[in-house]
Amino acid sequence: MGILNLLKRITGLSTSSFGISWFSSTPAIEKFTQPVYLSRNDNGDLIAFLNRNDKNVIALDLTLDASVSTEIRYKDRGTFLKIRAGQLNGLEIPLYSRSEDINYLEFHFCSQHPQISANGETGVYEIPIRSLFEVLRTIHSGPSRIFHLKEVIRRA
Repeated sequence: MGILNLLKRITGLSTSSFGISWFSSTPAIEKFTQPVYLSRNDNGDLIAFLNRNDKNVIALDLTLDASVSTEIRYKDRGTFLKIRAGQLNGLEIPLYSRSEDINYLEFHFCSQHPQISANGETGVYEIPIRSLFEVLRTIHSGPSRIFHLKEVIRRA
């Protein structure tokens, strides 16, 4: 996505044949703010949000809940430990839902993105995610989907 297209989405700026117009033909950036529970089957709202916004820029202001109970769901203990440590870049994170489809999140953070740290005590780990991302959904056999979330601008 070029910088001009990104500015169009963020500012509502669109270019006509004869100059600049403040009326945008692109939709406003949707924001998702609900917690994401990596240990429960109730991430259907996030999955629907990501499906609806495939190839769009979105805002995330959420918390990934990676509590100790999450560990039971992971066959690969290394994946769980990376999630809990906030090492999310390029990691396929399973998103459980009531559907039989298999869904994953895969974050691709900008190089300027600060180190993510999990806040937690007594087995409760919460990882804040606050930024703008471009969504790209890829469909694989199984049926499975990977939602690639490429950070486009770091939000404060």
